[in-house]
Amino acid sequence: MKEKYIYVILSSTHCGVGKFIRLVTGNKYNHASISLDPAFKKLYSFARYHEDAPLYAGFTEESPLRYKNNSKYAGIKIYKIPVTKKQYNKTKKYIKKLEKYSKKYVYNFLSAATFPFRKKIKINESYTCIEFIISILEGIGVIEKKKFYSFKDLEERLKKYLKFEGTSDQVFKTDNDWGNDKFLEKKGRVFNYVVVLEILVLFKRLIFDFQSRKKD
Repeated sequence: MKEKYIYVILSSTHCGVGKFIRLVTGNKYNHASISLDPAFKKLYSFARYHEDAPLYAGFTEESPLRYKNNSKYAGIKIYKIPVTKKQYNKTKKYIKKLEKYSKKYVYNFLSAATFPFRKKIKINESYTCIEFIISILEGIGVIEKKKFYSFKDLEERLKKYLKFEGTSDQVFKTDNDWGNDKFLEKKGRVFNYVVVLEILVLFKRLIFDFQSRKKD
């Protein structure tokens, strides 16, 4: 039987937000994505939807073209993880679910704010990029469940699966086709203020989750 693989990609992007995250956390990498494709034509993550609205974010199908900014290529680290057919199909099914119900899922800004302090705020249907990857890997049993994973923690846990470390242009071969990725679609910075509404949604879900646990 042909072995199945999933690919975890850590990246050091050249955008302003990425540089800020690395400065605050001290990590070499600031973003995490996953792919089921050895050619990396589609990557999945929780990230900004559009280049000109960095705070407007959620579940995203990323084109490899995102990893080139003003002729600069992102630093990347790729882990090739062997999985069973059941694990692979479970991951694929989950990604399909997020694609179908993407409007329900929001970026976890509250957890992102506590990340430098090695804390996370678990909220239903909400992730940061690394929380999204961790949820998949824990869900299929590749890594053990624990309260918190930093980028460095994840690197340590996955080091035996390391396939490549270098720059994105060495691996991501594109034909300038952005596919379903709307990254270059202009929205204007006014869309950054959508984050206010999303934070209100996060607080509402957080309160609901707390009340539900209290009842239990």
